[in-house]
Formats: sequence, C-alpha cells, structure tokens
Amino acid sequence: MHRLLLVLFLFSCNACWAQEFYFLGGVTRDIASDEHSYAWMLEYQQAWSEHTAVSIAWLNEGHVPGHHRDGLSVQFWGHIDLVPQHLSIAAGIGPYSYFDTAIAETGGSYSDDHGWGSITSVAANWNTSDRWQIQLRAQHIETDTDFDSTQILLGVGYRLMPVNSAESLRTTTWEDNIRRPNEFTLFFGYTIVNSDESEHDLAVAVEYRHHLSAHTDWTVGWLDEGDPQTIRRDGLITQIWLVNNFEDNRLGLGVGLGPYIAVDTRRQTSSNEDGDDTVAALVSLTASYRFQTRWLGRILWNRVATNYSRDTDVLLVGMGYRF
Repeated sequence: MHRLLLVLFLFSCNACWAQEFYFLGGVTRDIASDEHSYAWMLEYQQAWSEHTAVSIAWLNEGHVPGHHRDGLSVQFWGHIDLVPQHLSIAAGIGPYSYFDTAIAETGGSYSDDHGWGSITSVAANWNTSDRWQIQLRAQHIETDTDFDSTQILLGVGYRLMPVNSAESLRTTTWEDNIRRPNEFTLFFGYTIVNSDESEHDLAVAVEYRHHLSAHTDWTVGWLDEGDPQTIRRDGLITQIWLVNNFEDNRLGLGVGLGPYIAVDTRRQTSSNEDGDDTVAALVSLTASYRFQTRWLGRILWNRVATNYSRDTDVLLVGMGYRF
C-alpha cells in the first residue's frame, strides 16, 4: 500500500490543471465463470498537462458468485480530442489494490482476501457544458491469485473548478489553513462486516485533524465499530491524508492511509485461545463542506483491512470545528 501512497503524493502536488470528479455505474463480468453483476465507481482525476492526467478511484465490482470484491485504483491517462470542446477519448493504466470477500459455495464460510492487480481502461467523454460531461468507459482487471473481470460503465463527470483559478485557490486554501490549522470532529455512523451475512451495527468516532501543508493532513482519533455480532472492536486510529479544496475553499476531498490499533473482544486465535489485540490497515475517503469559517460537515468512508477475515466498511457523518 505504500506504493499507492507515493503515487498519490505525486498526483496531489500538481494543482495547476483541471480537476474532475466522476460517478459511474454499470455491469461487471467474471471472465472465468461468465457471471455478471452490478458495478459502480467514484473517481477523482487530476490533469497533469493538456493531454495527460492521473486518477484515483474506488471501484465496487458487485456480487458475482463466490466473490464480493472492491478496491482502490490509480491510473495514468492520455487523451486526445476528436471534436474540440465536445468529444474526447482516453486510455488509462495502473495498479489496483483489491479487497475480496470470498464466500465458500457450501458451509457458509468466507475469507477476506487482499491483493494487487492491474487495471486498464478506455473512455469516451462528451462535454455537455463547461463543467458537466458524460462518460462511457470499458475496463479490464487482471490479478495473479483472484478472478479477472471487465466492466462497462456509464456516468457523469463534473469539473470541480475552472483551470485558470487553480493556483490562486491553492494559495488561498493554505493561507486559511495556517490561520486555523486544527479541526475536531465528532462522528456517528454505521459498521458493515465484509462477510457472507453483512452483519452491521452503529459506530461512533472522534477525530483530531491537523493541516501539515496545502495538500497534506494528519489525523488521530478513536473509532468504536459497535457490536455487529462477529466483532466487538474499537481502538486508536492515525492517518496521513492527501487533500485538495475546491469551490471557493468550501468543498474538500481527501484520501487517507494509516494503522488502526484496536481491541476486538470477539477475536480468537487459531489455537482457540482468547486474543483480542489487532493492528489493521485503515484506508479512507473523505468529503467535507464548510458552512462557516469555523464549522464544517464531514463524511468519512473507512475500509478496515485485517489479517483474520474481519474486514469492515465504516461510514461516518460528523460535524467539525476548526481552530
């Protein structure tokens, strides 16, 4: 995962070109079994030059038989205009870090498998206005130890700010963060276990966030995942974040990575002895919106990746105060 964070750091440093956000939906196909399911994707794309870009995306590949897989991808893109200002085509390639809940055909057992693959994509974009566009995309995923798949996706893209205002907004954002570099947020939300039964319960969290630079945050906090039957877990979380701000410094987007040092009172070791300490990886996406100079709302989506098949998704909504 450290390789992915390095790529994301490089991607966040160049903020002088257009930034776009996409929401895509469609179908996924397991190539080996020819089974189909739904698929959806959220993607942030940062242009590096007139004809190149880099993107970070979260892809959910649906529920093909025996597999519930999703993951984080980074792609490098090249594109050309077929009809200037209206139609363009693009091709992308990059790494795919996946999380697969593999379910046994009999017996109801499952495992949370993690691994790396590659993702390649081709896309056609039709600009309907200066900010809105429609995208049709086809992509292919290959892995060494998991199933290979293809997706056909259709959705919309939104340009988050005009190209010529990017540099001034970056400067304004950092000056504002210097005056108020700290943020405290209280969250409430929902925990879903990545299992065949998708057990769930309420979750709560608190977070302290400190702005380190124009595009880097550090957070420390406490997460309580509730009691969704198969786990009873809470503990300390800390992450490094890559962030960017848009729309007159009101909208913020970010991706975070770090350890989750937890106690799971329902965990047992392979020898069936009680064992409740665990260190998991925490991958997170966030969006925030500032209502006032000091107050903001924040949404957090967290993937807890464990080494004992107790991965979870934790969706949190909170109110924060900047100081």
